[in-house]
Amino acid sequence: MKKFDSVTKKLQCDGIDLADVRLLFDSVIADYPCMREQLKPTAKIVHSPEFEAAAVKAINGSAMSSAEKAAVKRFEEPKRGTKREERTEDYASQILRAGPSKRPKTGGRSDGTIY
Repeated sequence: MKKFDSVTKKLQCDGIDLADVRLLFDSVIADYPCMREQLKPTAKIVHSPEFEAAAVKAINGSAMSSAEKAAVKRFEEPKRGTKREERTEDYASQILRAGPSKRPKTGGRSDGTIY
């Protein structure tokens, strides 16, 4: 009973993700095969097994099947070019970006005082 209690408490913690949940469930199934039907990735309670599998694989950095890719396609970020467009800065922006340490030590009064 302590093992189930620890799993139940861990499932309620902040910062736990779907990959962690799947790992916990798979471990419970391995230790308690009678829980397989309730905790397997294709259990009746799982709305979209492909989506769950894709989310777990995305978190773990694993390759996805075609069905899994389709299940998460709507969450895909649009692809951006690999090269960033070179920004052209005007003279004033370059000076300000460089900061005070890069400013020339010229100008000021005839006695050498710099403003």
